[in-house]
Amino acid sequence: MTPHPSYPHVLTTLFCAGLIAALMPAAVVADDDLPAAPQDPEPGFTAQEADEALKQVKEQIEQRYERHKQRYADRDDVKVHKGMLVDRKEKRITLDGAALAHGPQTPMEFFVTPFGSAKDHEAIALVFVKPSKVREALIFLGMEPGKPIDWDDLRFWPRGERVVMHFEWEEPAADNGEAQKRRVRAEDLIYDRRIEDTMPRNGLVFTGSFFLDDDHRLMQHADAEEGERVLAADIASAESIASIYNEPSTVLDVPRQAGQSEVYQSYTPNPQYRFRLYQPVTITIEPEPRPDGKPRVRDMQLDVAVREGEDGKRLGELELTLTDDEGNRINQERTLAGMVRTFNEAFEAKQDPFVSVRIDKDVPLHTIRTLYELLDGQLQGEEGIRLTRQPEGQLYYQAFLPDERMKDREEVFQPGPELHLQRRGENIEAELVDVQKDWAVTPPTLSVEKHEVEGPEHTPKLLEELEVPTRRHVLIFAPHDMTHGELLEWALPVQKSHEIIFIFLNGRED
Repeated sequence: MTPHPSYPHVLTTLFCAGLIAALMPAAVVADDDLPAAPQDPEPGFTAQEADEALKQVKEQIEQRYERHKQRYADRDDVKVHKGMLVDRKEKRITLDGAALAHGPQTPMEFFVTPFGSAKDHEAIALVFVKPSKVREALIFLGMEPGKPIDWDDLRFWPRGERVVMHFEWEEPAADNGEAQKRRVRAEDLIYDRRIEDTMPRNGLVFTGSFFLDDDHRLMQHADAEEGERVLAADIASAESIASIYNEPSTVLDVPRQAGQSEVYQSYTPNPQYRFRLYQPVTITIEPEPRPDGKPRVRDMQLDVAVREGEDGKRLGELELTLTDDEGNRINQERTLAGMVRTFNEAFEAKQDPFVSVRIDKDVPLHTIRTLYELLDGQLQGEEGIRLTRQPEGQLYYQAFLPDERMKDREEVFQPGPELHLQRRGENIEAELVDVQKDWAVTPPTLSVEKHEVEGPEHTPKLLEELEVPTRRHVLIFAPHDMTHGELLEWALPVQKSHEIIFIFLNGRED
């Protein structure tokens, strides 16, 4: 199956300035302020000094590896690797690393990458094991990998249980003094220039990267035999063990929506901590403590229906039912207040509710939009719910929350075809408007052709005849009081070829 474009991808294409930032949650501000970053970068080493420092690190790792092999030879609950010790009893991974020296304004994208990565200029430290080995180590501790972000699969939140990462090192001894030992959370090493503070201490998500099929484009770079399972993190350009932005191939991701461009402009090294090039560091990774023993990730399905005897014109007239992944009802009161109360209970338990929404056919479109404005605008976020892909036969929630600028044919870079629906008595009539922009002339010109649509199943055929499949999205204009079922009758056939659909509502909504 050919991957389809995601909503953020389409939004990026439509406007010269990206709209994805508008979909991201606000950053969380920590309590303590940090001083402004100094402007004088630390002088770099000569090539000879760098080689000598790296040589010493590797010698220390080799010596430690030999000691660990002897010490843990009889321990089945400990795995010894060169550069990594995995202790299942202590629930801890210990990595031997080498810090990297950066200027205070250097954009940072990774906590940890493997030695030999092309991303060392954007990482806090290098380690000497592959990302796949770290993944195997976390599984050995008893953790299960989650899922990384995947724009093509409409998965915009890193999913998985969390770990806590620390960096440990020794500061050089002052005159007549002793070396000072440091142990710092990974988040404290990153300075957010937007809020003039460090990243929030919310841990990292064990997404686990993903394995590649034989025909995946990245496999051409893999030295692997046919049928061999290759982890994307081992061969993707990022080669990430722990990233600071949402990297699809990483083993550990940040627990928020963080686009690469946003991170690149925002995160720099914390000026409170300065590393020498290839300064030895120890990196520990431990599962996040869960006081009640319950997983952080919690799947929920929200079923939305019109309450009996009501018409569903307001949120208070809806029946909102939350169920777990086994179909058991969670909220005692199937009201708006009951739904919010259930979410708040999950937040207080430090759980991440991944919520899939299923809308009944009788719910009016304007009420659906109001509900999604609440869910997305007020309840979704790093400390809130995470809206996931809807069940089969439903539209993704962002379809109901389009950017109003998309209606402006002059402003958008790539106008989409428009399906206009209107009610005539008990029937729905449709018109397909083919809008194209000719960029071969200056200024670009618009051409608009209108086509009558005979019925829902005629729409995809007409789109194909007009060669519209080469364009990524379809705008649907519908009456605000149209029901969800009436919309789906027209939208689902279109979705077979154009999964990215945006719904604009016509008429009064009060």
